[in-house]
This record gives sequence, C-alpha cells and structure tokens, in this order.
Amino acid sequence: MNPALFRRGAGQELNEEAFGEGWEPETSFWVRCFQALKNRRYLRTIRQVAQGGRLLEVGVEGGRFLEQARAAGFDVMGCDLSPAVCRRVEERIGVPVHCGSVDELPRASFDVVAMHHVLEHVEDPVGFLRSVRDLLVPGGIVHIAVPNVGCWEAQFAGWNCYVPYHLIHFDRETLARAAREAGLVPVLDGTHESFSTWFLTMVRLILKVGPNKAPRISASMIGRVPAGKSLHRSYG
Repeated sequence: MNPALFRRGAGQELNEEAFGEGWEPETSFWVRCFQALKNRRYLRTIRQVAQGGRLLEVGVEGGRFLEQARAAGFDVMGCDLSPAVCRRVEERIGVPVHCGSVDELPRASFDVVAMHHVLEHVEDPVGFLRSVRDLLVPGGIVHIAVPNVGCWEAQFAGWNCYVPYHLIHFDRETLARAAREAGLVPVLDGTHESFSTWFLTMVRLILKVGPNKAPRISASMIGRVPAGKSLHRSYG
C-alpha cells in the first residue's frame, strides 16, 4: 500500500488526470445504452424510498442520470470537481452543476444525494460521507454505488476496477460500515452484475489486456439521515 495515495488531495489529482478535458464518457452507442439501463435501475431503487424532491448527483459523469432523474420528476442539480465535466453537462443536458467540493453547498437542502462510482475515488470515504450527510434534510437519503470487490471477478487481474484512481475497494459489508460511521442508517442494499462484466473480465484475462472502462459489478445501498436523534431508527 502506498501511503501517498491517502494524503489529502491525492484523489482529486488522480481523477483530474483521468477525467480532464480529453475524457469522453459516451464513447459509443453501446456505452450509451448501458448507461441508460444502469440509470434506470438506479432510479427504480431510489424511488422505493423517495418519489421526488431535490436531488443532487455527486460525480455527474456525462449527466445522463440527472437527465433521467429530471424526467422522472426530481428537481436536479449536479456537483463535480472537474471543470471540463461540469461545462459539458451544463451544455449538453441543461442541468446546473456546482464545480467544486460538496462542502461548499448549502446544508440540509436535498432530499436525495446520488453517488454512483464516486466513493472509491476519495482518500477519506467516511469523512466524505459525513459531508454528504450534512447536505440532506432530516429523513433524506443517499444512494451509493461502488465496484464490489467481493465479486468473483475481483480475484482476477483483468477486473477493470483495478485502476490507479480507485483508492479504496468496498464490498457490501464495508460499504454499510462506512455509511454507519458517517451517521447514515442503511435502508436497502444489494448487488448487480451484468453479462458484460464477467464476459469482458474473462476476455481480458485470456488476452492479457489491462483494465478499461467496461461495465462493472457493483455493490449499492441507500442510507437515510435519521429524522430524530437516534442513529438506530428503523425504516423498514
């Protein structure tokens, strides 16, 4: 383990290098189809516990989740550290995106915060989740998706989530633990695996191809900010 990866600001530096001006999230028709299906699945999960309200996405990628959430009736906003990503999403999707840290956003102002494949990029995930928790109204929820290191594909070097800008790997248990330490109450959790994930892992293993940006198996969960003082309130 390299301690330099966990110094303050290391995650931002690695992500700026990977997702700067030359990065394009929608590289093909098939990538766009995959993203649409993935975002639809995320929204179905979120709507099990939240039917509408103000929604913030942290780490906006190409902005398509925000676009679909807006169509589903949410009042949407994005947050991202990359000026290039923020500019692209505002121009293409027409959604306001805060370019900067979540710490600069007003507290207790969102009903939903969505974080899809973001938490593994930060050097202090519990501290980051605490900052996200503070953005939520009482009873608000955060939807988190991360690559699942507990999947069988992660046993192979060809798993595409072994990349320099992934500083920490989670499974369902460690994701839930991080959420609890940040003051969130886990409400729902689960995993999802697509055919392309394990198929491409095997192809890369056979061909000895390095990691790329193929679809990933992910662990996901919804955590809720307690409406009262107790962090152990049950939400059924």
